[in-house]
Amino acid sequence: MLKRNRHWIVLILFLLSFLYNAVVWGGLLRIPQMGPVALDSAKREAPLVLLYMRSGELLAQYGLFVTSGERMADRAFGLAEERLRISPRAAMDILTGDAMNASHRWLKLNHWLAPVLLLLGLFLLWRRPKSVHMFGPK
Repeated sequence: MLKRNRHWIVLILFLLSFLYNAVVWGGLLRIPQMGPVALDSAKREAPLVLLYMRSGELLAQYGLFVTSGERMADRAFGLAEERLRISPRAAMDILTGDAMNASHRWLKLNHWLAPVLLLLGLFLLWRRPKSVHMFGPK
C-alpha cells in the first residue's frame, strides 16, 4: 500500500512545504519596513523567493493566512530589519544567509525542500508500480 502511494505522500509534503514558504514570504511583503526592499531584491536575485512571495500575495488576496503570515515572517526575519535598513541592496543575502533564529533556520530548510520534493514526487509518480490485470475482460 505504502509503496504504491508514496508519490502522493511526497507530493502532499511538497504542497505543505510550498504553502509554508508562500505564507512566510508573502507575510514578509506585508511588513512595511522590510517588504518593499525584499521584493526589489527578489526580483533581481532570487526567482524562487519571488515565486513564494507572489504565491503568498495570491493567498492574501483571498484572506488566507494574512495575520499568521505576518507573525511568522516577523519571527523569522525580525532580527534582519536593522541590517536591511543599512544595506538594502544586499537584502537577499541577508534574508537567505546565515540563520538568525530557529524559525529562520526552518524557513531556510523549506526553501529548497519544496523543489526537491516536487522533483522526487514527479520521479516517484513516473516510476510507480503499474497494476497488473491477469484475468478479466479484454
